[in-house]
Amino acid sequence: MDTEENTFIRLKGLVWSATEEDIKTFLHDCDVKEVVITTNDRGRPTGDAFVHLDNEADAEKAMAHNREYFRERFVLIEEIYESQYIRETSGKSNKDEKSITKAGMEAEKDEQDKNG
Repeated sequence: MDTEENTFIRLKGLVWSATEEDIKTFLHDCDVKEVVITTNDRGRPTGDAFVHLDNEADAEKAMAHNREYFRERFVLIEEIYESQYIRETSGKSNKDEKSITKAGMEAEKDEQDKNG
């Protein structure tokens, strides 16, 4: 029997300029513990975010925002399992506001080498 609360959601269809604060404002009636905005291999936002909420009641409140407009786009919200949240967000954090990949670092180094 599963007794663990489901406190994880995924937002899809966000505008690319969405920030962690924007998402917290969108989910204004929920206690948000963490927001992770996903980026592609070039460090650009994908339009998806993963959110860890305080409790199951907050997850239910968040689901009420499914298909609501966030700026010019409506956002799809789905409940996800903790294991999916961990898998999708491992190694990613909004603490430094950008995701650096090895390929990105190498490209940056090459650019610096060219410019002296």
